[in-house]
Amino acid sequence: MLNKIRISYQTKLSKTGKIVLANIFITLFIIFLGRISFILIQDTTDVVFPLYLPAGFTFLFLFKKSKFHLIGIWIGTFIEALVNMKTMIGNINFSLIIVVALIASGNSLQPFIISTSFEKKWIREDFLIHPSSLIKFLLVAILSCLSAGIIGSSALIFGSYLPVDAFFSSVFSWWLSDLAAILIISPIFLTKSYPNSIDWHNYRKVGELIVFLGLSIVFQLIILVGVGISIDFNHFEYLILPLIIWAVFRFSPQIAVNHMVLVSLSMIYGILNGDAPFSSNDIDQAVLLSQFYLFIIAFTNLLLMALVAERFQITLQLKDYTENLEVKVQDTVKRMKVLSGFLPMCASCKKIRNDDGTWDNLEQFIDQHSQAKLTHSYCPDCSKKILDELD
Repeated sequence: MLNKIRISYQTKLSKTGKIVLANIFITLFIIFLGRISFILIQDTTDVVFPLYLPAGFTFLFLFKKSKFHLIGIWIGTFIEALVNMKTMIGNINFSLIIVVALIASGNSLQPFIISTSFEKKWIREDFLIHPSSLIKFLLVAILSCLSAGIIGSSALIFGSYLPVDAFFSSVFSWWLSDLAAILIISPIFLTKSYPNSIDWHNYRKVGELIVFLGLSIVFQLIILVGVGISIDFNHFEYLILPLIIWAVFRFSPQIAVNHMVLVSLSMIYGILNGDAPFSSNDIDQAVLLSQFYLFIIAFTNLLLMALVAERFQITLQLKDYTENLEVKVQDTVKRMKVLSGFLPMCASCKKIRNDDGTWDNLEQFIDQHSQAKLTHSYCPDCSKKILDELD
């Protein structure tokens, strides 16, 4: 009995230790991502980072994992926001702590809502290959990111760090930055278990992939980054969509997702350098347009990927059904016994010769070589003859 209690206690202690270590890692990771976003723009007064990077990972920390990870998410978001706010404001006071605590609560509520929808089976775990589940995921992500934006913006107004008339633009920008980060970052890890459709021994396919990557990189350097070209390409940024369609229809989900990440990185690099298509003197407008652009291409990429995956699954199901149907037909044909051709029959006793040379009476032969079952009766002539004999 004591041994069982000790083993149970050690097991619980081991689980608790794993949860504590996981929360420490989550906290440090969120602080690291938040600081990266801030450091990239701290030397620039006219640029705002278009993605909130931690939002793309917090959902993954809860996906099919312990809800206790919310502790690490809240602490990490709180510290990261507090440090960034202190850097911008210069001091920490009680009001700032309350504001940051509300922001951390909103950012923690977001992954909690998404992960709960998976636990309640409202969204399939393999939602990336099912368009209906992907739409449900998008709706849940929209609502959760919107809640985080409303709570965070309201907190900033409460602490007098944001003017009231900027509430809606702040919520919209907050919502887009979180949503785009979720749609761009989380598929990288969710598609790892998917099969890779690239046969590296197929030189034609590998050549097509090289051509595709070359065209995509050239497009990103010219349109999104603005390298070496002085022409205004502000109306050509959505020409990336044909390349996204190409990646989805011709290559594996991993390649399509990684290509999307590469496009996003190029876009962000262009924004940080002021050479992106949406760069303008109006900072708020430039940020919103770039965030909306990242959201549109990310969602288009995922939706097309889900449609192609669903079509591929239906094709496999039809193929399996056709193969099974053919097998069933062949088995049925094999079981069918049909008499055809010439049958060697004795002119006297009416026995029929088998393939092995033996002679069977008519009844045995029909029973062995057909599905017919014989029943015995008398024809009118025989019936009359037998009656006459009895008389």
